Formats: sequence, structure tokens, C-alpha cells
Amino acid sequence: MVARSRRFTAEYSSVISSQRWRHVRQAALARAHYRCEQCGARARLDGHHWRGYSMLGREQPGDVRMLCRPCHDRAHGKLKRGHFTFRMAVTIGLVIFLVYWVLNQHA
Repeated sequence: MVARSRRFTAEYSSVISSQRWRHVRQAALARAHYRCEQCGARARLDGHHWRGYSMLGREQPGDVRMLCRPCHDRAHGKLKRGHFTFRMAVTIGLVIFLVYWVLNQHA
């Protein structure tokens, strides 16, 4: 199992550093309008092999979904759906600040 894992890791690294992968990724990014295809976030996007790795090195842009890191982690089961992210905390903090500011402007 360890040898297979190392072989896969080496193959995967080779594929994602290739010129072909850059073209596939760019086409997938353009198709997604540079947004996460799961939540719509404009963040650093990862190419997710949503059909699995059987086409590794031969992917077409439709075989790759562009996902932000939390959605990509969730797709791989690394992040539970209800996980509270830093981005959500900042957004909630900003909303609270704006509500407080608006209410105090009219007091």
C-alpha cells in the first residue's frame, strides 16, 4: 500500500505540474467564471477531480470542478459541513459592525 501511495503521489505531482494540466485548469477556471463551483466564493481555487483519478493525466476541463479550499476539503471528507471558517467569522464580524454603526448613526 505504501509503495502504491508513493507511486500515485509521484504521478499526481507530475501531472499537476505539467503544461497540459495548466491548460485544463485554466479552461475549468474560465468555465467557472473564477468562482468556486460549490459556494460561489472568489478565493484561491483548487481543481477537484470529481470523477476520480482514473483519467489522471488525460482529464478534460469537464472532469475538473473548481472549488475553494473549504469546499475541496469537504469534497474529500476533510471538513464537515457545519465547520466554522475564518472567512465566515470575518463576514459575521463585519455584518455586526455595520449593523452597530447604522443603529448608532440614527441615535
